[in-house]
This record gives sequence, structure tokens and C-alpha cells, in this order.
Amino acid sequence: MPGFHIKFSYLLIPKLRAAAFLKAHFQNTPSIALLKDPAGLTLDGSFLGKTNLPRCSAGVTISLSLGVDPSVNVTYSKPVVERSQTGVFNKEDSSVYTRTCTVTNTRSNRVLEGLVLDQIPVTEDERLTAGVLQLPGLRNEGGVGKTGTGIAALGKPTEKWGRATAVLKKGGEVCWDVMIEPGRGVKLVLEYVARFPSPEVDVGV
Repeated sequence: MPGFHIKFSYLLIPKLRAAAFLKAHFQNTPSIALLKDPAGLTLDGSFLGKTNLPRCSAGVTISLSLGVDPSVNVTYSKPVVERSQTGVFNKEDSSVYTRTCTVTNTRSNRVLEGLVLDQIPVTEDERLTAGVLQLPGLRNEGGVGKTGTGIAALGKPTEKWGRATAVLKKGGEVCWDVMIEPGRGVKLVLEYVARFPSPEVDVGV
């Protein structure tokens, strides 16, 4: 698009759909306004569809949703659950949940940058607690931790795959800021524990 600097970003919410949604952000760098008008969308020579461009004044940045990018492979496994019980008089049940998400950038000429979102359960019941186990620095809200394990794609090795930084936000939301090199991928593991009092059992004597 002549006269525009275009930046791409991705949003992934694998818990809802194992797909990567692509957005294009561009700034109207010429000194003239861009009028509202229909336009065709192409990416790397492939036609994506049609959209309506909003009016864009000079120097203003707008974003366009480009839909799902099939060149990004996303998997989201079912949780692995391990249950245990602790305590002698005040028994407490706990369940450790492990979820794994993999994101693979199969493009050979473009870095993947974007956000991967997940969530741990939250409750207002003081008897129930939940917390992150796997990621360093994420036990408290606002904690930040570097994470992720590289996976190979297109025959390339796992090292130098990119980076992933996780943040625990309000409402139990976990957000990974990822950058994945072309032809490589990352495995993101979220492990959290949920604790709750064991049901009382009356035993007749």
C-alpha cells in the first residue's frame, strides 16, 4: 500500500479457537486524507477479501482485521489433571492442571509477533484458592516471567526460535507476548493449582 507503513500483529485465544487472527496496523503518512472507500485485501500475493476502509486523516493510524492466518499452526491440549489431598485434621483437596499450547510460524519470510491469551479460574469464595505454578514470576498479579520452549518447523532447529514473556493480569488472565522467527515455533505451558476444603464426612461411633 503506497504511502503507508504497515505493521502486522496476531491475537490468539486458543481456549476459544485454535487459530491465529491477523491484524494490519498502518499510518497514513502522506499529507492527504484517505476517504472512506471499499478496498481489496491481499497478503503476500494472495487475495484475502474485501473490506471498507474508514476515513483516515494524515498521520492517523488505523487497524484492519485480516481474519485467520492459515500459515500459523495452533494446538491447545486438553488439561492434564493431578489430584491430591493434604492435612490431617483440616483436610484440603488440590488439583493441579497443566495445559499446553503450541504456536508454529510456518512462514519463511516473516516474523510472527502478537499476544496469546489464557486464563486461570478465579473465585470470590475465600475457601477456594487458585494460583500459577509453572511460570516464574506469575504467582502474584502483575508478575512477569520469561517462558516458552522452542519447537522446530520447516526442518529448522529449535534454538533461536524467538521469545515469550508472560504476564498475570486481573481476573486470572495470563497473557504471553510472543515473537516467533520464521519456520519456528514455541510451546507454552500453563500449570496452575486449585485448592479447596475436603467435604466433611460424618462417621458414626
